[in-house]
Amino acid sequence: MPYVCGLSPQGSVAYVPQQAWIQNATLRDNILFGKAYNEQKYRCVLEACALTPDLEVLPGGDMTEIGEKVRKRISFIILSLPE
Repeated sequence: MPYVCGLSPQGSVAYVPQQAWIQNATLRDNILFGKAYNEQKYRCVLEACALTPDLEVLPGGDMTEIGEKVRKRISFIILSLPE
């Protein structure tokens, strides 16, 4: 199996639930989830997950605040749409 971002697919196993859990923090904080920031590894992971184009459309890039604030804004926008 090929390496991704210099990481071997052998070894540890991680459980990733299908239901997303988002912290009220920046997108970067949600991706790192408490891990130390390593620019090279972080950029590699963004590319591997195809997130780079998404970050380009966000006003603050990966420093955009997400979480409950975003959900509330989306709810307001949806409720404001004409029928």
